[in-house]
Amino acid sequence: MPRQGHLEIIEPSGNIRFHDLDPDKGITNIGRHPENDIIIDSPGVASFHAVLDHRQKPYQITLLSQAARASVAGETLTPNISKPVQEWDAIQIDGHAIILLEDNGSNGGPIPAPARPMLRPSPPAAPLQLLPLPAATYTAPATYESDIPEIALFSPQRPDLTPAPSPLSFDRPSLASRPADETNEIIISDLSAREWVINVEETATFQVSLANGGDIVATFLVQVEGIEESWITISHPRVNLNEGERTTVTISLTPPRLSTSWAGDHHFSVIVSSPNHPGLHSKRGATLTINPYYEFAVGELSPKQQTISWRQRQGMADFPIANKGNSNASFKVEAIDEERACTFEFQVPGEEVVLAGQAEFELAPDEVATIPVVIIPRTRQLILRKRTYSFTITADHLLDDHTARTVLGQLTSKPLIALWMIVLFALLVALFIVLLFRPSINSVFVSPTGNPVLIREKEDVKISWEASYFTDVVLESIDVADGTRAGVNRSPERIGSYVVNPENSTDYEVRAENWLSKLIPYLQPEPELVHVVVDPYNPKLRDFRVSANNIQLGESVVVSWETLDATEKTLFVNDVAQTLTDDRGSLTFDNLTSVTTFSLKIANRYLPNGTTQSHIVNVVVPTLTPTPTLT
Repeated sequence: MPRQGHLEIIEPSGNIRFHDLDPDKGITNIGRHPENDIIIDSPGVASFHAVLDHRQKPYQITLLSQAARASVAGETLTPNISKPVQEWDAIQIDGHAIILLEDNGSNGGPIPAPARPMLRPSPPAAPLQLLPLPAATYTAPATYESDIPEIALFSPQRPDLTPAPSPLSFDRPSLASRPADETNEIIISDLSAREWVINVEETATFQVSLANGGDIVATFLVQVEGIEESWITISHPRVNLNEGERTTVTISLTPPRLSTSWAGDHHFSVIVSSPNHPGLHSKRGATLTINPYYEFAVGELSPKQQTISWRQRQGMADFPIANKGNSNASFKVEAIDEERACTFEFQVPGEEVVLAGQAEFELAPDEVATIPVVIIPRTRQLILRKRTYSFTITADHLLDDHTARTVLGQLTSKPLIALWMIVLFALLVALFIVLLFRPSINSVFVSPTGNPVLIREKEDVKISWEASYFTDVVLESIDVADGTRAGVNRSPERIGSYVVNPENSTDYEVRAENWLSKLIPYLQPEPELVHVVVDPYNPKLRDFRVSANNIQLGESVVVSWETLDATEKTLFVNDVAQTLTDDRGSLTFDNLTSVTTFSLKIANRYLPNGTTQSHIVNVVVPTLTPTPTLT
């Protein structure tokens, strides 16, 4: 059999070593563990890092660990996905360069059997005796020191709780027992062992002894039925044998750590057939027993935090749990709060009875269950403060004491009378008080009417009002000329009136107030204003006369007058002043002896200099007539 080439390994220190590819084995393991074909003792290399498949071209390299890192010709590899390797390609693993060097004359396809002399087959009555085979072995990678970090099954977010379709998922085979053997004299096979008991991710390895009992060179196909194809590794699934020649094929079975690798007996058969002998095959039955492993995951509560009103007696949350193991598993869930102030009830699917405090149930592999959890506070708050209960829900596998999973939840119970309700009630009461007690002037009436009110000096003006209840009405005057304010009247009556008689133009402010407006000035309403304008007027001398303008000496004269709107009245008799008090009257002057002037001066505030009117009375002295003389 021609060589398949070799690998040149260049270490980071510069040392170079070589490894010949074994065509009989067909694969080369690379890693840190001593059982690898190429051992790289470096912290960044996993125990079983990669495998190079060189049974046919192009050669393929596959990373075996999720944490493994490598590249081929500068392209990063993805775990569990094969990558072709060409001659002179450099495989980079943690600073080590592994270069493929092929030998000339190598070709791909199945490995041909070596040429040898033709042998005559033995008579059928004397079947070919098989050589002793080594005992079956299995490899358990789980016992090795692993560089792959453990991946926690529980995390705050569990999107993987809902099982996704898996390429490895399959229905449980219907083989209830080990298949019966089927033999013939042309295709001769046997197994080194028939039963294995392993854990998931361990490998059961056995040999199939194969002999060509026919009289021609034939191709033999080795396959396994009844086992998931991805578990199976066959060193040489296709071999060529000369007549009478024998060989050994190694088969490895590695169930992955998936729930589809269900625990129990897996019956299967190893079938050897040949296209050169149609209708003939050799069949050997075997049993692989997988031990159970226990693994489960829980998700977050939904909802994780919730609030219930006082009228709600309880809250409810969904607790998801998934069986990630490979066998039916029993679980126990229980809930407790820190203050022991709540009771909990579980509604297990398929159970009609509600379970208090804790519940037990069973899940099939890869089954997901959502457990409704009812949270009931023992007491409820009546006033002001809401209460928050923090609780935990713990799920435990009944067959594994070290796999408890805990999730946290929170329930808030509102009081019957919350703080906002008290605040709202206080605001409503305050609003009611404001609406009831806020002072206001509903209406103001003035007599005489007008806007402004025009009056004469000291003329009466009646101001009437109607105010709201619980209101004092304050009447205040504002002098238009100088802005001087003066209190006029305060009345506790909501309906009333007051009479004013201003001398000057005045504004009257009608204002409503009470204890509320004094406490909260903002509630003081705008006052009502009454404008009173005093119309200015001049004094008038309606009548001023003397009884006679010419009199005889010794006669008397009467002076009479009548004034209007005169506040000052002065009568001058020949410049002798005499104050008059009455607006209308008369005076008699006797025994006037000479010409006399009577002047009347009247004035008021609007005509302070006044006005004067005069009368002159002439006094005639009579001429004495001589007494006639008697002659």
